[in-house]
Amino acid sequence: MKKILLLLTLLSSIVGYSQFDNIPTGTGYYLNTMIPSPNTSDLTNELYEIRGTANATVPANLYLIMVEGDGESGKTDMGKVKEAILFDAYDPGNVTFGSNGILSLVANYNDVDAADADTTNPYATQLAASNSTVLTITLIGAPGTDVTSSAGSAVASTSPDIGYDGNLTDGSATYMLISATENPKNLDIDSDNDGIIDATGDHTTKWVLYDSVSYLDYDDPVLGSETGEYGYGQTVFARTYDDNPTDFKITTSAVIVNQGTSNISYMMRQGTRTDHGLRGWAAAGNASGSVAPNWVFSGTLSKVAPDYFKDFVYSDTYIGELNPVEPTNVWNGSSSTSWNTKENWSTNIVPDISTDVSIPSGTARTPKVNSNKDAVGYSVTVDPASELYIESGGSLRVFNSFTGEVTYRVEANDTNWHLLSSPVVGAMYDGSWISTNDIDDTTGTGTNVAIATYTNGVDADGDWIYATDAANSGTFATGQGYSIKRDAMSNSYIKFTGAIKTDNLMSSITQSTNNWNLKGNPYSSYILVSDLIASNTTSLTATHKNVYVWDNNKSGGAGYDVLATTDYIHPGQGFFVNAANSDADNFIIDASKLSYQTPVTLYRSSNTGTTSIKLFITDGTKTESTDVNYLDDKTKGLDPSFDVGTFTGKESGLNVFTQLVSDNEGVNFMKQALPISGIETMVIPVGVKASANKEITFSTEALNLPSDIKVFLEDRENNTFTRLDEANTNYKITTTENLNGIGRFYLHTTESVLSVSEDALLENVSIYKTNNSNLRITGLSQGKTNMKLFNVLGKQSMNISFESNGVKDISLPKLGAGIYIVKIETAAGQLNKKIVLE
Repeated sequence: MKKILLLLTLLSSIVGYSQFDNIPTGTGYYLNTMIPSPNTSDLTNELYEIRGTANATVPANLYLIMVEGDGESGKTDMGKVKEAILFDAYDPGNVTFGSNGILSLVANYNDVDAADADTTNPYATQLAASNSTVLTITLIGAPGTDVTSSAGSAVASTSPDIGYDGNLTDGSATYMLISATENPKNLDIDSDNDGIIDATGDHTTKWVLYDSVSYLDYDDPVLGSETGEYGYGQTVFARTYDDNPTDFKITTSAVIVNQGTSNISYMMRQGTRTDHGLRGWAAAGNASGSVAPNWVFSGTLSKVAPDYFKDFVYSDTYIGELNPVEPTNVWNGSSSTSWNTKENWSTNIVPDISTDVSIPSGTARTPKVNSNKDAVGYSVTVDPASELYIESGGSLRVFNSFTGEVTYRVEANDTNWHLLSSPVVGAMYDGSWISTNDIDDTTGTGTNVAIATYTNGVDADGDWIYATDAANSGTFATGQGYSIKRDAMSNSYIKFTGAIKTDNLMSSITQSTNNWNLKGNPYSSYILVSDLIASNTTSLTATHKNVYVWDNNKSGGAGYDVLATTDYIHPGQGFFVNAANSDADNFIIDASKLSYQTPVTLYRSSNTGTTSIKLFITDGTKTESTDVNYLDDKTKGLDPSFDVGTFTGKESGLNVFTQLVSDNEGVNFMKQALPISGIETMVIPVGVKASANKEITFSTEALNLPSDIKVFLEDRENNTFTRLDEANTNYKITTTENLNGIGRFYLHTTESVLSVSEDALLENVSIYKTNNSNLRITGLSQGKTNMKLFNVLGKQSMNISFESNGVKDISLPKLGAGIYIVKIETAAGQLNKKIVLE
C-alpha cells in the first residue's frame, strides 16, 4: 500500500492527479454515517461508517482523521489533526468491508468502578444484521469517571488501540477519510490559521483524500469566546452561515451548506451517493427523547438540512440509508421578480444546490437574477411559455441539468468594440436580434455586420471575419469569442437567449500563422483565471500562459490587457489565449470550478504586485506601458503566468516591453515578475517599437520600492542614465529610424547614482537562437564587435566582425546538432555564452 501511495504522489506531481485544495484525491472509499455528537453520552453512542467494495480488504494505511476547527479564544491549533483512527490496526491484514460494503466502528464501555454497570453499544445487533463489518472497541474507564461523561478523559485505555478513545471531538471539526504513508496525527494543514488548506506540507505529498465533511457550530466571536469556525471538508455544514458568513473560515473549494440555528448530532450519506452538498449528504439534530439506535430527526427545521428529512427515523436494518424524493421548488413570483426572495417560491425557501427548480408560465412576475446575486439549482426547468432573466454580473449555476431557455443581459453601455461570448448555449442572431441590440450594421464595409470572429491562419497579427447581411441569421458558437460593436444604445446591454451549459467545455485551440485563439466564457457564472490555466497548462504557451482581454478603459487608451491569475472571467467575456499545440480538444473549462463573485468588472484586470514599476512611453497621441512586479518567490528567468508575453495578435505602431533578465530567448513581455531580493543590482532589457521621426517620452510610476532604491533608464546609444522615479521626471528622444526591439534601453534599480561604465557594458548582452540558422545578439554598445563560434572540442566554426548598433542577427552555417560556445570581443571586453543547436 505504501508503494501505491508513493506512486500516486509521484503521479500527482507529473500528470496533475486530481486534488482538493492541494490534497491529492482518490475514489473508491467514502464516509457513510457520522455520529460524532449524539444527544447522550458520546462514549458508546458514537458511530462511524465507511464504505468500500463489498468483502474487500481495507487498505493498510486508511485513516479516519479529525481536523480541529474550533477557534476558541487563545487557540492556535485550527487545522491540526487531533485524532487519527487506523482501521487496519484492529486486526492487521484481516479487516474487510462487509458484504454490504460497509465497515462500522462502535465502542463498549467497561467501567472500573464496581458500583457502575458496564455499557454495551446499541448498534451492534442491527449493524451485524445488515451484513456490515463491525469493529467493536472496548473502552476501559478511568478511575472516578463513568460513561455519563462525554470526554475522552473518561477512558483510561482501549482494546485494541486503533487511535479511538470513544469520543472524536465534535462541534467545529472536519472528518476526513485518507490514506497516508505515516500516521498523520498532530500534522497541521493550516499553518497560518486562515481557514485555507496550505499549499505545502505532508498532506500534499503523503496523503490521498477519499472523502471529507465538516460540521461547524457557531459561538458568536463578539462574545469573546471564539475567533471563528474553521472548515476544511469538501462539504461543510455551517450553523447560521447565512447570517454570519464572515465568522467562518472555510477552505476554497468546499460546498457550504447553511445549517439552521441549532447544533446537529449526525451526518450521513444519502443512499449510495458519492457527491458533495445536500444531494450527497444530510445532517440533523436528534429529536427530543430519541435514543440510539433509532435516532429520530428533529421535527424542527432549524436542525435539519435538507428540511425534507424532518421526522425521519433510521431504518432498523441499515443505518443512514437515505434516498429522498425532494419536492420541486416552483416559482410563483408572489412577492417580486427576485430569484433570491424566499416568498417567491412554493417551499418558501430560496433554491439551493440540491433543489429541483421549476419556472412555470402564467406566474405573477417573471423571475430575474439580479446583477449582484448568485442563483443555484440542482436541476432547473423553464417552461417554453415562460422567461428567466439574468442581469449582467449575476450568476446562475446549475449542478445537474437545465431545460428551457434563459436570457442573459451582458452590459455594453457604449459604442466601442467589445470581446464578448454568449453565456448561454444556442443563442441566435438575426436581423431582429441585431436591431434590438443596436448592433452596428451600417458603418462597416459592404454588408459587414459588427459581429466578428478571429482567425490566426492569415498573417502574423491575424484577421477578423465579419458576419454579413443583417437579414441572415447565425448561432453563437459555444465557448467562442466575438468582437461586437453597437452603433446606438436604446438600452445598456446586449441580450443572449439560450440554455444554461452545465457540463465541461471541450474545445480546441490551434497553432497557425500565429498562435492566438479567441475564446469565451460559455457559462452564466464566473471562471477563476488560475483554474482555467491549471486545466490547460500543457496547451498554453509557457511565455504567454495567461488570459488576454480587450479593455476600453486601459491606461493610455483602449487596448489589450492581461487578467491576473486571481481575477475572474465574467459571464459573456471573450478573451485570447496562446496555443502551445494543435491537439484535438486541448482547451478545457471545468464546470465544477464555476463560482460567483461580487462584483467583478467586465473586461478589467486587477492590479497585481505590491512592489512594482510601470514604465510608460508616449508619442504625444498614444501611451503604452509595461509592468515589472517584484515578488518574493519569483526568479530572473521565466515564471509562467507571472511573466506575461506581449499580445501580438493585433498590429501596434507604438509599444514598450521588457525581456527576461536571465535565460533571455528574445520574447517580449508586457509584464515581468522578478525577485525582490537583489533588486539593487537588477538591470532589465527594455524594448521599444516606434516609428521614425517621433518624439518619444519615457516616465515611470514606482510603487512601494525600498526607500533607498532609485530607478534609472539607460540609453546606450546616447550614453546617458536618467533617473525616473522622482516626481515630474522623464526622458525624451526623437527617433531617427524605426525602432523595434531591445538593445538600446535598460532599466536599472540601484542604490547609487549611475554613469556610463565600460566594465558594465557586457553584463546585459543576450545571445540566443531565433531558429537553428540564425543567432541574435542584443545589448551591444555601438562599435566594432568580433564573434567566434567553437564546438565543445574547441574547433572554430565561425569568425566574423561587424559594427554593432544594439541588435545583430547572424546567419549560421550548416552545423551539426550539439553544444557550441559563442565568444564576443568588444572594446569593453570579452564574453562567452553557450548555445545548443538541434
